[in-house]
Amino acid sequence: MKINYIHKVFAVLFTISLLFSCESSKNATRIETDDLISKITINKVTLGNSFEMTVAKDKTEFVETTRGEAPSKNASKTESVDWVELNRIVSGLNLTEFETWPAPTQERLHDGARATTITLEMTDKSAYTSLPFDEGKPPAELQNLYNHLESLVNQ
Repeated sequence: MKINYIHKVFAVLFTISLLFSCESSKNATRIETDDLISKITINKVTLGNSFEMTVAKDKTEFVETTRGEAPSKNASKTESVDWVELNRIVSGLNLTEFETWPAPTQERLHDGARATTITLEMTDKSAYTSLPFDEGKPPAELQNLYNHLESLVNQ
């Protein structure tokens, strides 16, 4: 009877420790994903104008410049759902190849589209900048990230 009691106590303690370790593992994963990036910048440039959007965890800033005019600046709060989604998308990218994905079209070379780049600044202080691509036509690997950034512009 004493052995059965010890087994039951051991089983309960083991189950509790297993539950706590699983929960702390979930929290560690969530924190890591939420904090993968510190800032994302999308920059669109042509001869006559430029547009830059910088998304950080707490704030999204927009700067638009047209030749001959003062820059137009706006800022808004970054929604936590958007920040989590951006981190999720970036966590699925192969960052070792991020700076090598070629643009599918070349209209920016004759001013047929704004040259667009995406820069990721990571929490570990590394940074990645995409090769320039035509506005609206990113490399396939960047399509989801580009679409989500564009949805923030249109909010």
